[in-house]
Amino acid sequence: MAGITRSALEQMFPLDVGYWIDAEGNRRYGNYMGVVPPRVLLHRYRYRASNLPTSRFPVDVELSFGDPNPQSSEKDMQKAPVFMGAFLTRDYSEKAQRHR
Repeated sequence: MAGITRSALEQMFPLDVGYWIDAEGNRRYGNYMGVVPPRVLLHRYRYRASNLPTSRFPVDVELSFGDPNPQSSEKDMQKAPVFMGAFLTRDYSEKAQRHR
Protein backbone atom coordinates (compact mmCIF):
# COMPACT_ATOMS: atom_id res chain seq x y z
CA MET A 1 0.00 0.00 0.00
CA ALA A 2 1.76 3.08 -1.24
CA GLY A 3 1.66 6.32 0.73
CA ILE A 4 1.45 4.79 4.21
CA THR A 5 4.50 5.67 6.28
CA ARG A 6 5.83 4.11 9.46
CA SER A 7 5.60 7.44 11.31
CA ALA A 8 1.92 7.82 10.28
CA LEU A 9 1.16 4.34 11.67
CA GLU A 10 3.07 5.12 14.88
CA GLN A 11 0.91 8.22 15.36
CA MET A 12 -2.37 6.57 14.31
CA PHE A 13 -2.14 3.56 16.63
CA PRO A 14 -1.27 3.55 20.33
CA LEU A 15 2.21 2.03 20.01
CA ASP A 16 5.00 2.31 22.55
CA VAL A 17 7.77 3.55 20.28
CA GLY A 18 11.35 2.75 21.24
CA TYR A 19 11.09 -0.86 22.38
CA TRP A 20 9.41 -4.23 21.90
CA ILE A 21 9.01 -7.33 24.09
CA ASP A 22 10.68 -10.61 23.10
CA ALA A 23 9.26 -14.13 23.58
CA GLU A 24 10.82 -14.39 27.06
CA GLY A 25 9.18 -11.13 28.19
CA ASN A 26 12.38 -9.06 28.01
CA ARG A 27 12.26 -5.45 26.83
CA ARG A 28 14.39 -4.91 23.70
CA TYR A 29 15.24 -1.34 22.82
CA GLY A 30 14.77 0.00 19.30
CA ASN A 31 12.07 -0.97 16.82
CA TYR A 32 14.05 -1.67 13.65
CA MET A 33 14.61 -5.39 13.09
CA GLY A 34 16.78 -5.14 9.96
CA VAL A 35 16.35 -6.03 6.30
CA VAL A 36 15.43 -9.40 4.86
CA PRO A 37 16.77 -9.98 1.28
CA PRO A 38 16.95 -11.18 -1.50
CA ARG A 39 14.33 -9.90 -4.00
CA VAL A 40 12.37 -7.39 -1.99
CA LEU A 41 14.20 -5.65 0.79
CA LEU A 42 11.75 -6.07 3.63
CA HIS A 43 12.18 -3.78 6.63
CA ARG A 44 10.55 -4.97 9.86
CA TYR A 45 9.73 -2.92 12.96
CA ARG A 46 8.43 -4.33 16.25
CA TYR A 47 6.43 -2.57 18.93
CA ARG A 48 4.40 -3.24 22.05
CA ALA A 49 0.95 -1.66 21.82
CA SER A 50 0.32 0.88 24.56
CA ASN A 51 -1.43 -0.46 27.63
CA LEU A 52 -4.86 1.18 27.68
CA PRO A 53 -7.51 0.90 30.42
CA THR A 54 -9.58 -1.28 28.07
CA SER A 55 -6.66 -3.60 27.24
CA ARG A 56 -7.20 -7.19 28.33
CA PHE A 57 -3.88 -8.53 27.01
CA PRO A 58 -0.59 -6.98 25.89
CA VAL A 59 -0.37 -6.86 22.09
CA ASP A 60 2.82 -7.07 20.03
CA VAL A 61 2.82 -5.34 16.64
CA GLU A 62 5.16 -5.94 13.69
CA LEU A 63 5.06 -3.56 10.72
CA SER A 64 6.66 -4.52 7.39
CA PHE A 65 7.76 -2.21 4.59
CA GLY A 66 9.28 -3.18 1.24
CA ASP A 67 11.75 -1.14 -0.77
CA PRO A 68 10.78 -0.38 -4.36
CA ASN A 69 12.81 -2.06 -7.10
CA PRO A 70 16.00 0.04 -7.39
CA GLN A 71 16.58 -1.22 -10.94
CA SER A 72 13.15 -0.21 -12.24
CA SER A 73 13.22 2.07 -15.28
CA GLU A 74 9.70 3.43 -14.65
CA LYS A 75 9.75 7.19 -14.10
CA ASP A 76 6.62 7.15 -11.92
CA MET A 77 8.03 4.43 -9.68
CA GLN A 78 7.36 4.80 -5.96
CA LYS A 79 10.62 5.85 -4.24
CA ALA A 80 9.58 5.49 -0.59
CA PRO A 81 9.21 2.12 1.15
CA VAL A 82 5.80 0.54 0.61
CA PHE A 83 3.70 -0.69 3.52
CA MET A 84 3.42 -4.47 3.17
CA GLY A 85 1.45 -5.38 6.27
CA ALA A 86 0.97 -5.51 10.02
CA PHE A 87 1.12 -8.61 12.19
CA LEU A 88 -0.55 -8.45 15.61
CA THR A 89 -0.11 -11.04 18.35
CA ARG A 90 -1.53 -11.19 21.86
CA ASP A 91 0.79 -11.91 24.76
CA TYR A 92 -1.12 -14.19 27.11
CA SER A 93 1.88 -14.89 29.36
CA GLU A 94 1.20 -11.97 31.75
CA LYS A 95 -2.45 -12.94 32.23
CA ALA A 96 -1.53 -16.61 32.69
CA GLN A 97 1.02 -15.71 35.38
CA ARG A 98 -1.54 -13.59 37.28
CA HIS A 99 -4.03 -16.49 37.33
CA ARG A 100 -1.59 -19.05 38.80
